[in-house]
Amino acid sequence: MTDAHDAIARYRKNLQDEIDSAALYRGLAEAERSPKLREVFLRLAAMEEEHARF
Repeated sequence: MTDAHDAIARYRKNLQDEIDSAALYRGLAEAERSPKLREVFLRLAAMEEEHARF
């Protein structure tokens, strides 16, 4: 593969990792009983979603 193809593959993997992380944090927030921890998970999810948008 060329450097450009390697970079594209890496960016796609990074994007999927951000999407997957956001989904995980949202799921953890939904299952969390502690309001403080729920808020932490929601903030982490929002950060990962912002990373994915970037």
